[in-house]
Amino acid sequence: ASPADGSNAVIPPLTTLIESQSVGQALITSLRREGHHNITPIHAKLDKLSRLQLVTGILSAQIVFIPEEALWVGDFLAEMQEFPHARHDDQLDAMVQYLYHYMQCQFKIRPTLRRVE
Repeated sequence: ASPADGSNAVIPPLTTLIESQSVGQALITSLRREGHHNITPIHAKLDKLSRLQLVTGILSAQIVFIPEEALWVGDFLAEMQEFPHARHDDQLDAMVQYLYHYMQCQFKIRPTLRRVE
């Protein structure tokens, strides 16, 4: 991650979120063996659409910074616009997982999903 001031300094993450299902568990084990101990296993209990619905408040509040000049922005925004029918949605899902984790840690919020009829 780079700082918001635009410098090229690298800021190491406080933690790395990895889904603990299937391949993720093997990745967590392998990374820990290599000395990476700042890993937080994520246990996804909801489908991707439901997880996105839980963090729409943060997205609607426009407090998520997406740098316009980043090389990956075009693909990322296309994933967002085409979801849930996008061919690829890994970047969007990673952001949603982070925002949900952030809500739980920073705000001590345990959002609940309400069915809209």
